[in-house]
Parts: sequence; C-alpha cells; structure tokens
Amino acid sequence: MKKLIFILSFALLVSGVSHAAGDPMQSLFSFQQAMANNGSTTAMMKLGEMYEQGVGTKQDLDKAIEMYRKAKAGGHAGADAAIARVLRTKQSLADAARREKVQSVESKRQEQERQRAEAERQAQAAHQAELERQAREKARQDALARKRAEQARHDAEARAKAEQAARARAAAAAEAARRAQQQALQEKTRAEARKQQQAKAPPASDAPAPKESGNNSAETFKSDPCKGPAARVMSICK
Repeated sequence: MKKLIFILSFALLVSGVSHAAGDPMQSLFSFQQAMANNGSTTAMMKLGEMYEQGVGTKQDLDKAIEMYRKAKAGGHAGADAAIARVLRTKQSLADAARREKVQSVESKRQEQERQRAEAERQAQAAHQAELERQAREKARQDALARKRAEQARHDAEARAKAEQAARARAAAAAEAARRAQQQALQEKTRAEARKQQQAKAPPASDAPAPKESGNNSAETFKSDPCKGPAARVMSICK
C-alpha cells in the first residue's frame, strides 16, 4: 500500500512540476519534500542536505537539522552524523560571525584611532606651521628694526658731521672776519698815522739845509718818523 502511495505521489509530483519554470534543483527539492511528507527518511535526509547546502532552496541550517531529526526519529542511521555536522557548521558560522564582528569592531576602532592620529598630526602640523610663520615674521620685524636703527644711526652721524662742518665753517668765517676787521683796523690806524705825520711835518722850504753830518738822521726819519727831530710833536710817537 505504501509503495502504491509513493508511486502515485511521484506521478502527481512529476506532472505538477513539469510545468514549473526554472531550476531542476527546485523540482528535485519539491519532489524530496513530497516524499518526506509521505514518511520517507531517505527523502528527509536528502531534503536536509538540500537545506544544509542551499541547493534548490535557500540555505537554512535550522531546517536541515529539523529534517535530520525527523529522519533520526524514523530510524535513519546517518541522521546523527548529519546533525553533528550541521551543528559544527552552525558553530563555525557563529564563530566566524563573532570573529567578523570583532574584526569589524577592531577595524572601526583602528579607523577611529587612525583618524584621531591623523587629526593630531594635522593639528601638530598646523601648530608647527604657525610657529614657523611667527618665527619668520619675528625675524622680518627684527631685520626691519635693525635696518631702521642702522638708518637712524647713519642719519645721526650724517647730521653730526654736517653740524660739525657747519660749526667749522662758522668758526672759520668768524676767524676770517676777525682777521679782516683787525687788518682793517690796522690799515686805518696806519692811514691816520700817515695823515697826522703829513699834517704836522714842517714845509720843505723852511727846513734848514741838512748838514753833511745829518744824512743819517734824514735817512732815519724816512724809515721811522718817531726817531727824527719831529718825534716830539707827533701824536703817534710816545
């Protein structure tokens, strides 16, 4: 009776899935599912493998374990090994998921650390650049101050030299003026002396004839009036 039910189910399945478009693995999955529903432990095992491997359907390890346990309940000898295998797979996947999560967290932490380090590096670079700019500006200001101080010193020296030269010229001019005044005074004094001498000298016709012995006196008078006979009446002779 069971054999007849199996044959009828298979015939109905084949006729139903022959019109289904798509993957033959999906048809096989539907066939195994129908057989498993009729109590076939072999179909249950095959159906569990298809769930386990994702053949003809979406991979579902929990469904695979469920089918293997049904096969075990029906007395299939390979069900325990299949269940253990799927449990190991699930554990491996869980471990891989945990590792992936840990790696993701670690990668995120490392990325955050990298970003933080990069931000610090950029901040330090910006700070260093600012220090260098300030140093350059200070050096420029110092150089400008030195240049201004040097120019001021040069200008002060030039003014001092100009003032010294002006004082020297003024002193020379004053000295020249003093000498010119003194010379003019001397000339005036000599001119007045000559006028007085000429005014007070006796006429040449009234003068006694010079004696032969008086030649020296006449010569002396010509050279120095104050040593002649008329010296007592001349105001310039003391």
